[in-house]
Amino acid sequence: MITSKIISNIRKRLLELSAGVYSDDDLLVFANQSKDEIQAEIQEKSRLKETTLTFANGEANIPDDFYSHSRSWLGDRWNEYKWVSPEIFDELRLPQMICRIGNKIKIYPADTASLTTRYYIKTDDLTNAEPAKEPNLHSYLHEAIVFGAISRALEVSKDYSESAIYEAKFRDRLERAKIVIVNLEAGDGIEEVLLHHNKK
Repeated sequence: MITSKIISNIRKRLLELSAGVYSDDDLLVFANQSKDEIQAEIQEKSRLKETTLTFANGEANIPDDFYSHSRSWLGDRWNEYKWVSPEIFDELRLPQMICRIGNKIKIYPADTASLTTRYYIKTDDLTNAEPAKEPNLHSYLHEAIVFGAISRALEVSKDYSESAIYEAKFRDRLERAKIVIVNLEAGDGIEEVLLHHNKK
């Protein structure tokens, strides 16, 4: 579903539900908030990227398109680095570790020169400048963007009961999407987990 169609669908349903007035910019904000929540909950194989990080003094810059690390191996199968929290990293609990701190990726041992890793790329924001662009999420999730945006718009207009209905539709679509996408991607034999819940 292209951006202009997403905004059109949001506006059409809101006109049926609410007397609130929303600009296209307002609806884009709600749609992008919905898209970001989907990104936090569902990691698709299509957004998985492999790269080699180069380290200096134990640090490398985070790639511009980095969203979150993958659970897959780092380095090679016999020389594995574990993603850890800053607390574990600071205490040097493991012989080989990698950690995100701010806009840097830190590695231990600090004399490691480079490391091949996989990570999930960011999803692009929806904008008025590219109305014919589709979100870089599975097409099954596009309607979830609509439901989530409607829920947020209705909450802003203090229509909490209708907002809750669309929040439930949003959640239902996410749960269904997880099943659909897992089934589509399971045939590739990738050993890592392709979908996960963000428990934050």
